[in-house]
Amino acid sequence: MKKLLVLALVTIVVLLAGTGCSSRDPEVLNINRASASESGIALAIVYDNSGSMDEDVLNEAGEKESKKDIARRALVKVIESLKNYSDLGSKKIQVGVVTFGFGSPSIVVDMQDFNYEALLEYAENTGGGQNTPLGVSIEAAAGLVLQSPMNEKHIVILSDGLNNMGPDPVDILSSPEYVKVTSEYPVGSYFVAFDISGDQFSNLEPLGVKIF
Repeated sequence: MKKLLVLALVTIVVLLAGTGCSSRDPEVLNINRASASESGIALAIVYDNSGSMDEDVLNEAGEKESKKDIARRALVKVIESLKNYSDLGSKKIQVGVVTFGFGSPSIVVDMQDFNYEALLEYAENTGGGQNTPLGVSIEAAAGLVLQSPMNEKHIVILSDGLNNMGPDPVDILSSPEYVKVTSEYPVGSYFVAFDISGDQFSNLEPLGVKIF
């Protein structure tokens, strides 16, 4: 399972390449704050910290390991891949991280120029919560990338469960506000279904979300 998850996340990093860690509450979408004035990539990672991530599954070696630990290593791998790409200097990269599990999404790494230390610090110190508010977490991530001046905007969502709190992701992605702002400032969305069938999220595909 670890190998598949790492490959899925690194594949997303490759797709993106081709095309101070503190927590704060996310802001709602606001087209007046949207920008795309600079050439580069804005990436928001939505990371599942719900209680189910503490459950054990079989890892690649056939041994029991928590989904949280497997996902954490995968996230570190993605950060390393982003660092390698950033070091090439071919495109500017800004990255932010939104997490959930405690009732509402929280921005734990604000959107900023690629900050290896801040991202790695978060990856190595992830905690656990209870709920899975996917819809509002995606909305928060969209707010981050839309307010970045980078002209290529992407969201990666890593979750092992379905939305169980707040509006459904379909309702967020199809809302008039989201459609309006993303029609002017397109946002690529990628969903990594961790320990759950990707078919569970097939209703997101017509809205342009790529499922892994």
